Amino acid sequence: MLLIYSLERPDILPADDFGVREGYRRLKGLEVQPTRKQMIEIGLAWHPYRTVAAWYLWRVPSR
Repeated sequence: MLLIYSLERPDILPADDFGVREGYRRLKGLEVQPTRKQMIEIGLAWHPYRTVAAWYLWRVPSR
């Protein structure tokens, strides 16, 4: 969070963050959250805007 909010880095994906992993699970309709390693691999496609992706994943609504 320090890298994202204090240093304003545009390409940080907190792969261990529960909110990011849960947001991705909800967005894709998965049964279980992706692992840290899977999130890192998924996040490669979002380079150089992984911080933006994380921001949106934190805000995926629960249904």
